[in-house]
Amino acid sequence: MRCRSCGAKLPRDAVYCYNCGAYAKRRPPIRLFITLAAVAASAMLLLYPASPLSIVGRQWSPSAHVLETLEAAGFNASVERDGYVVLNVGKPSVIDLATLEQVLSRVDHRWVILWNGVEKGSEDKAAAVSDILSRFDGVAGVHRVGGVVTVSMNRPSAQQLHIVFTLAGEDVALYIRFI
Repeated sequence: MRCRSCGAKLPRDAVYCYNCGAYAKRRPPIRLFITLAAVAASAMLLLYPASPLSIVGRQWSPSAHVLETLEAAGFNASVERDGYVVLNVGKPSVIDLATLEQVLSRVDHRWVILWNGVEKGSEDKAAAVSDILSRFDGVAGVHRVGGVVTVSMNRPSAQQLHIVFTLAGEDVALYIRFI
């Protein structure tokens, strides 16, 4: 074995170079590194099943699972930026919202954003709606920019969703994100 700093010849069990004093211990073999990496990847998969690891040649993500579940239930959803599933609920009926409540209980609802389909809303109505929504139980935050209101809330019941969408109507662009 040779010192990596000065090149002096060293015995196999040397920890430091006798010539220059540099650390001379050998680097771990590549097999050990590969084994440790495989163990770490397996642990990640077990501890964090929502991580985007490749499983059986197909990319799995929580948003893909949510999208498949929502589409199987008959909802029109799409995956948008940052992997969130955006569900355009339009003018939902109470029955649709009850079905949605059941579907959201079966998936990781933190990947879902509900949208009422309005592109741009009235600023005055948005201000009133955001003020009312900020007082709701389960609402963590309300953010308003112009006629667009974004609400962060715990998974609400179908009745709460119905009230929120009725409040917004067709005058406010409403996005609901779950926490």
